[in-house]
Amino acid sequence: MMAVGSVAALAARMNDPDRRWLWTGVAVLCTALVILSTSKTSLLAWVLGVGGMAGIALCRSGFGFAATTLFIGLTGGVLAALILLIAPLDALELLGRDATLTGRTDIWVVLIEQIRAAPWTGYGYKAYWAAENGPVFWVRQATAWDVPTAHNGWIELGLAVGLPGMAMMAFVYLRALFSALGRVFSGPETYFALPFVAMTGLISISESNLAQQNDLGWVLLVAVSAKLISRQD
Repeated sequence: MMAVGSVAALAARMNDPDRRWLWTGVAVLCTALVILSTSKTSLLAWVLGVGGMAGIALCRSGFGFAATTLFIGLTGGVLAALILLIAPLDALELLGRDATLTGRTDIWVVLIEQIRAAPWTGYGYKAYWAAENGPVFWVRQATAWDVPTAHNGWIELGLAVGLPGMAMMAFVYLRALFSALGRVFSGPETYFALPFVAMTGLISISESNLAQQNDLGWVLLVAVSAKLISRQD
């Protein structure tokens, strides 16, 4: 949330110059809390969000800056994907993570099998983790600890509402992402919308952050997605 807060404060600073010092202070505070948390996921999200805002600003500075920024972004993305494909263990070690992402992959292997057991309906919203003697019993037996969540937004959604729900979420997310990309060169909302949508996708890899009840991140994603569908700036 502090990574999101940093991006929100910086976006407010760009759109509210009269109070830019206030928003700068909020951004610095949020960034400090991200660093003090020592969370690698949060730090990566912060880099993605703030770097995305800088990229948007460069794209709007002229054709030369836009072409250079897009080239660097595409090249960096392809390079990162190649590194993860060729040497994933080395890449994770550089980030201070082990090959299991702190035990997450062990959980995912078992939960994917649980999704396959009920692929079309899932187990009901918030139902999978409710009964200790239900299907979750076998997950906790296999992992040897009381797993509280899937630690992955997409797997959590599959457990709750099955593959159709995952497909609907993918459609909504990609629609929001491409709508935000289409506004790179116009609209003040893009400074927050595009980095936030990208950060949400990154965080969903290791945290159960999609369609969560009373979760501020989910509320923001729904609001941003609705805003991006509007043709008004």
